[in-house]
Amino acid sequence: MPISRRTFLKSVGASALVSQVGWATESTSSNDYRALVCIFLNGGNDGFNTLVPTDDSHYQEYADVRKHLAIAKSDLLPTPLSGLDRAGSPVSLGLHPAMPEFKDLCDRGYVTALLNCGVLKQPMTKQDLGTEPDMLFSHNSQSQEWLRGDAINKSLSSGWGSRLMAQLSQSSALPPMFSFAGQSRLFRGSDKANTLSPDGVRTLNMPPYLRNRFAQTLDNPRQDLFREHLRDLMRDSIYASNEVNSIIQPDSNTVLAADTDNTLSQQLDATLKFIKGRDTLTQNRQIFYLNLGGFDTHAQQEKSHQELLALFSRAVKYFYDLLDAEGLASSVTTVTLSDFGRRIIPNPTGTDHGWGNNQFVISGAQLAANTIGTWPSLTPRSEDDFSTGRLIPTTSVDQIGATLARWMGVAESDMEAVFPNIANFTPRELPLFS
Repeated sequence: MPISRRTFLKSVGASALVSQVGWATESTSSNDYRALVCIFLNGGNDGFNTLVPTDDSHYQEYADVRKHLAIAKSDLLPTPLSGLDRAGSPVSLGLHPAMPEFKDLCDRGYVTALLNCGVLKQPMTKQDLGTEPDMLFSHNSQSQEWLRGDAINKSLSSGWGSRLMAQLSQSSALPPMFSFAGQSRLFRGSDKANTLSPDGVRTLNMPPYLRNRFAQTLDNPRQDLFREHLRDLMRDSIYASNEVNSIIQPDSNTVLAADTDNTLSQQLDATLKFIKGRDTLTQNRQIFYLNLGGFDTHAQQEKSHQELLALFSRAVKYFYDLLDAEGLASSVTTVTLSDFGRRIIPNPTGTDHGWGNNQFVISGAQLAANTIGTWPSLTPRSEDDFSTGRLIPTTSVDQIGATLARWMGVAESDMEAVFPNIANFTPRELPLFS
């Protein structure tokens, strides 16, 4: 039996699937499929030890300030990524040595680095003190601002992922928003996301024939409207969980098969299955939210950061290898997000909370450039230094999100409904896609 448009599922525990009653809009062409995958590097990834300058002058500036945390130039993985600093001088960029798989994606032209980006109310310099976002350097505040997409209006409760999907015409029994990392601010809004475990949805603990009999009895009409509504919810829960679990069951061609102990691989494995199940779900636009934690590296950063970047590198590489095999790499764009960057000036064995950071966009779609933004000066007390090694971002969360929203199909005229603060930034959208 098909799932009704009043589908609502709330199973037991963290693996519950939560769908919004009444998700339905106009149909769109099934030949124009696109998916956005958001990977949150939870805790504040050190983007300036993830992406490191390799030309002599900029590397020396990096090594001077990073001191004992500086990665040896000979250990950096060379890439075709290159950008410009404030003076217009070229900056060649390499990767942390734990990321050889991600280097392969860079070499294939699948990666754009977003330089020195972060949460902003408006463009600012050191002369604009007082216009910075509230509660800078707070994990909870800044991670929520990344996912809300408006650093000015504190009363805005929704997330930009939910607002983005509300602008697209689509007919689907389940909302096309999937979180494998618990309930996310990204999807907060009138249409609730599907919150899943990579293992699927917990179902009623009874033999299949009894579960099916139970579902059939729920199909019988009731005269009482309240009882009928509750009956519909329970009935649709069973049919929805059956359909979702049929999509998410393991197969032999998965991301996880290549990397069984990697939590990000597990989430990307489930993401790939929902992408492959897009026709069953009648969804030609999907957004996924994933999480890799542990990036709050105040101490012992050298070891923990290496381990985390290795997990990220392997998982994303295997994911895009399989998308290539399915002919879907150009239809799936992945973006990294993180609370904030780290201070450029290290502490004895790690780094403290910073602000500006480097992020990545990964896609088989035609990318217009391999870097976007301006490489900042890493010298203490420079014009980019907000305070003691915390960099002022020069590219905003709003610009990144608006660019991805346009790629997903949001009209320019609707962009302020997704990012209400986008008018404060020029350009409103970044030159990311050709």
